[in-house]
Amino acid sequence: MEEFPQRALFQAAVERDVDAVRVFFAQPSVASAVARSNADHRRTREIALALDESPFCETFRFHHAPRNWYTYFPSDRSDELRGFLFHLIIHHERLEVLQWFLSAEACEVVADTMRGVLDHLSANVIRMRGRDNTDVLELIFESYLFVEVLSPIERKHALQDLMDQAILHNRPDLIRFIVAHGVEVNGFFSRVAPLEYCASTGSTGSVKKLVESGVFGVLYNQLGRSVSFRNSEVTRALLASGVDMRGVPGRWTPLHTAVKEREMDIVETLVVHALVDVNARMVGGSTALMDCVSDDIWSDSGFPIVVFLLENGADAQLRTRTGTTAIHFAATSEVVNEKTLDLLLKHGPDLINAQDDEGTTPLLSMVQPYSFSFAIDDLDAMLSRGADPYLANSRGETAYKELMKDARGRAYVASRPHFFPSQEGDN
Repeated sequence: MEEFPQRALFQAAVERDVDAVRVFFAQPSVASAVARSNADHRRTREIALALDESPFCETFRFHHAPRNWYTYFPSDRSDELRGFLFHLIIHHERLEVLQWFLSAEACEVVADTMRGVLDHLSANVIRMRGRDNTDVLELIFESYLFVEVLSPIERKHALQDLMDQAILHNRPDLIRFIVAHGVEVNGFFSRVAPLEYCASTGSTGSVKKLVESGVFGVLYNQLGRSVSFRNSEVTRALLASGVDMRGVPGRWTPLHTAVKEREMDIVETLVVHALVDVNARMVGGSTALMDCVSDDIWSDSGFPIVVFLLENGADAQLRTRTGTTAIHFAATSEVVNEKTLDLLLKHGPDLINAQDDEGTTPLLSMVQPYSFSFAIDDLDAMLSRGADPYLANSRGETAYKELMKDARGRAYVASRPHFFPSQEGDN
């Protein structure tokens, strides 16, 4: 759009001149821009709703461009009117102008666009601190746009998005207000429930306000997905509110997530205060201990958690559904942590040669073709602790045979005769 008429719209909005705003949309010169914006937002909304997704989350990002009537990016970067029209309206508290844009009169012209930008408009209200914004939210919730134009499912998504924003920006003062207007406190479709969202982004104040608003807990099957807790204080606040942290049996649990992300304080909170099962299995039968010893590319970062888990009942002897052990996981990680290896073997000396359901040992899994990226130090660590290079799996494969298939492996065998006292085939 041309800068001059668009700037006139922004200026009129800031000056509370609703009549001038009306005149802007009556101009033939802006009709094509308005129609294009409506069509873009309508298309995005229809696609999202057909997929049972929020019609708001992607809309503004795709259509927040200089060509639209509600965004003004003049060549003069110092222009005080530069930016998103509704941010200016809210920042300057021009509620009478906002009320017009949400009215039946405005919706006759820009309904599809207003449906698309409503979420970002509301987010600006949430992010604005230092004042009570309930009057602005009340204006939105009671508007013709919200009550008459939005479909029931759009209203559900809009309220859920607002709740997420209030939690994300630590606005417990607005949470109860949003709950009172009908947000789905237990989530819906694939949306995350508010208390669960608090786990990764919220504050203790947000948790408290949700509980005061009648949200008494989250069913354990809702916390069965991968939830990253923000900190131990939020975790304890969730526990105090009745959230069940055990996770879904046979699926990913909060403990698995905390272990994978090396969050020691969260692990301690879950084990000590939530009394979660340290041996809980996820899909495939792996435990938190197995996750902790695998892929530990940060040297000793997982070791304190391994110590803690073992001290609190983690069973090093457990196996997955295919018979693999924690030692198998450790052997196939990018770096074999020798302290972790020794600690596991202390709890099960025979694990060094434990065979899975196909007879594969940790050493063999380390050198098999699909993981043939071993480091000499890792092989030394396994063999020096009693790993048997001649134990065969059900296919007759051994670690020794796999090493002898590769020049690098043969060189290793030749340089370590004490680990290979008898050469297979020479007996």
